[in-house]
Amino acid sequence: MYKLILTVLAFCLIQTCAAKTVPSQGYQSFDGYQVIRAQARTLEQGMSLINLQRDHPSLDFWKEPSLTDDTDFMVPSDKILEISQYLSLHNVEFYPLIKDVGQLIASQYDGYQMTGVREPISWTKYHNLATMYEWFQNLTEAHSFVHVYTIGQSTEGRDIKVVRLSKDPSANKPAMFIDSAIHAREWISLATVSYIMNQIVNNPEDNALLDDVDFYFLPIINPDGYEYTFTTNRMWRKTRSRNSASCYGVDANRNYDYEWSSCSGCSSGVCTSETFRGDTPFSEPETEAMRVFIEQSKQSGVNFQSYISVHSYGQYFMLPWGYTPAPPADYEELQMVANYVAGNISAVYGTEYTTGSSSTTIYPTDGTSQDWAYGTGLFKYVYTAELRDKGIYGFILPPTLILPTAEETWAGFKVVAKHIIGK
Repeated sequence: MYKLILTVLAFCLIQTCAAKTVPSQGYQSFDGYQVIRAQARTLEQGMSLINLQRDHPSLDFWKEPSLTDDTDFMVPSDKILEISQYLSLHNVEFYPLIKDVGQLIASQYDGYQMTGVREPISWTKYHNLATMYEWFQNLTEAHSFVHVYTIGQSTEGRDIKVVRLSKDPSANKPAMFIDSAIHAREWISLATVSYIMNQIVNNPEDNALLDDVDFYFLPIINPDGYEYTFTTNRMWRKTRSRNSASCYGVDANRNYDYEWSSCSGCSSGVCTSETFRGDTPFSEPETEAMRVFIEQSKQSGVNFQSYISVHSYGQYFMLPWGYTPAPPADYEELQMVANYVAGNISAVYGTEYTTGSSSTTIYPTDGTSQDWAYGTGLFKYVYTAELRDKGIYGFILPPTLILPTAEETWAGFKVVAKHIIGK
């Protein structure tokens, strides 16, 4: 009876998901696509989700199969009944988290800057690459302590830019490195990081932090993928390198050379997978540019202490490791700081964050920037932030939630900045 009810429910969802067409901009349609949340409670159920991911490349896993967390994945409209029957057969509990992805995207369309026309930056809209890069340049022209570096070019020839905020780069102050948009569709990560940059530049209280700490931002690691989400496919995740005639992109956050391809199921060797790690570590010009910049900066005397990679979604603030459940050497201190970060985030709007090592908090990963930053000894205080929400919107967080997300995140990140300068 349980299986029958779930199958009937799936049929009803297919029929009731009214199509709402996204305004014509050459965008890929996701009308009728659903995001399903599945909950594996046993090893057998977990394995059925892993097999589902392996055998159905048309499914886009937003959260990887896990026994400790929910598993979310997007299903094309013509596959909903089949997938529902599969989950029922394997006794996996599930329900539709987002009933129509296309509708959700269309409902927010006014908050996406889709054209190439530049606009004044705000935190009520998601801005395209041209607007963000112009804003970086404007900051350098208006403030002597802002410097923009072009550290390389992407596969498609776009600049990769680092923004440094420092009143005295020669003073050997502790430095933080913060990046975002390594996964192209995680727009809230860039919106939040740009807000933090703006606060440090323009808010007197936050600007005072520059007396004691330097900030380095790599706001858009994956410019090709990010631009592609505005012009063609809102849900694109990977880079845009070409792996074959019909296969594009590498998961840049599985492309770092620390424990690359070291654990089973932590990344994929199949180029169509959303977690395709690439054929070799640092195969992507984007990750290679980041590596070279950080290593050369460290060699030239930059006192890097903290690294935070900003992602969405799930509301986590996590520390190494991704590739193993073993705790890192600095676990107690890293965990203590993470707990303070979560507390400061919650104090703003009551948003609850979970902390812990990423491998045990969500799911195992390998070849990540987090493990590379910590494992190479380049940074001590290393974290991965997964911002709002817990899945109601997932990667399609409404523009109305940009500002509260950014405000609470910055309240949390300031804990790390103050910790590395002993305040």
